Amino acid sequence: MLHQKKCKQLRRMKQKDADAQKIDSVQTFIGILSTKMKISIQVVDKISITISKLREEELWPLIYRFILT
Repeated sequence: MLHQKKCKQLRRMKQKDADAQKIDSVQTFIGILSTKMKISIQVVDKISITISKLREEELWPLIYRFILT
């Protein structure tokens, strides 16, 4: 939400020909937010892969043995 808000702010600033320094500041902030979002997505993806791997390698064999006994 913050990313969207800053993007809207940047568009308004560009339309109103705001101070270049302020525009650069908002663009830098948006870039930092984008980087943080990408890293967060990568972390969540890695955690998801780890959970799937654990489920397949450890949980399913235990469930299978439980069902057979």
